[in-house]
Amino acid sequence: MPISTPLTAPSLPTTPVWVGSSALQESPDSPQISLSKEGLTYTKIFTGPFATIEAAMPVRFAAVTGVPTGLGVDMATIKNGPGGVATLTIVCCQSPSQGIGETPIPIEEIEWVEVQRPLKSHKMFQSGGANELDDGDLSDLVAWQNQDNAAQMKIFKFPTGSGATDTLSDNATVYAKKWLRGQEYYNEYAPVYKKTLTLGSAPYTGGCGIIEAPVTSETTVPPYYQWLKNADRSIKRSRTYERVQEWLGAWWWDPDIYSTATTRPFDG
Repeated sequence: MPISTPLTAPSLPTTPVWVGSSALQESPDSPQISLSKEGLTYTKIFTGPFATIEAAMPVRFAAVTGVPTGLGVDMATIKNGPGGVATLTIVCCQSPSQGIGETPIPIEEIEWVEVQRPLKSHKMFQSGGANELDDGDLSDLVAWQNQDNAAQMKIFKFPTGSGATDTLSDNATVYAKKWLRGQEYYNEYAPVYKKTLTLGSAPYTGGCGIIEAPVTSETTVPPYYQWLKNADRSIKRSRTYERVQEWLGAWWWDPDIYSTATTRPFDG
């Protein structure tokens, strides 16, 4: 019986070979829809050859067929798989994380903080207050506080030189009585307006120490206050940046100490 010739094993491909339609196919479990405090989110999932999937990669903020108007691409991910089957996952939301050149939607907050201030800075002792202290009163109070004659202090008198004395004015006496009781400071409750922006790239920060009214979108800040920009932070989050700006309200900010400039570098 003749010996048969052994069969040669066929060579196998070393790279995946796509078999089937080369068109983009939407996955049966697409779309996935979620609703949270951040708003409506649509997730679309597609499969197909890697080259087809790669060519279909959308740009950020683009509209996607089958997704409601007003929702744009926030993130798109391509994942290659066995046999050359790739998956494209597109996440669409109502307000994708914006870039520097776009208009982001801010998160606005108002809170009240406790601030300790010198008693003389209270509005009752300021210009127009019920017990306004003029320059003479302020000078007299220093002389009254620095003397070592307890009896004279008790009746609100102070030395003026050559053995003579003078008496504090009515307004200065109001302050002196509080000072004798240990009321050198008072607590004031001041408003703080905070604005947080989510951005697609690192923002410029700055402009702190400037007297200016905060620019708000929908939140109404408390009236009758002057505002000082006192914080501007940039925080890196995974794929985005957060810019947090704060303004502190007060009855009055001294323009000799704090700038009122309207333009300055690094204030994005």
